[in-house]
Amino acid sequence: HAWRTISSCEGSSVVGTARGGGSCFHIATPKGRRSASSTSRSHAAHPSTEIGAIDDLTVELHPWSKLPLQIAVGMGVASFWRGAWYVMDTSIFPDDNLKSGAACLVAGTAGLAKLQRYAASEVHKRYIAKNIPPPPSLRYGLLYGMGLSCVAVWRGTWCMWDSLFERFDPWAFKGDAGV
Repeated sequence: HAWRTISSCEGSSVVGTARGGGSCFHIATPKGRRSASSTSRSHAAHPSTEIGAIDDLTVELHPWSKLPLQIAVGMGVASFWRGAWYVMDTSIFPDDNLKSGAACLVAGTAGLAKLQRYAASEVHKRYIAKNIPPPPSLRYGLLYGMGLSCVAVWRGTWCMWDSLFERFDPWAFKGDAGV
């Protein structure tokens, strides 16, 4: 592959090999790709990509242009998180906060361990090591499993802290005190 390097120095961006230092940053991208945010691989630039010897291509970086997408992704993640949390609230020991928290913590930890130990190595062997992109259904399935496991760990920790706080807090309401 021939690689181009996108260099940005003090607000201006150009495609070419990285030169100089200071407040510049450099991103190598595959030749022909025009997005500065597409990759951050650090391959050596092909000799034909020297500044002045390449297409006259200038890349302007506008961080604000990604803001609507970032907000939409954030809202999607929050919605997933909230929905998973509420399903766990109603289905995993709904009347016992401590048991619910312990079950979520164990299940979430087991899910993360399984995904990292087995699924990641299988994906690496079958796809990444052979330079084959994993199918979208596999990527989304693993991402969904990772998301649910993270929510379970978070919820388990939260519920257990709540349960312990309620038990040992001297100011917590301890039932009907005749008031």
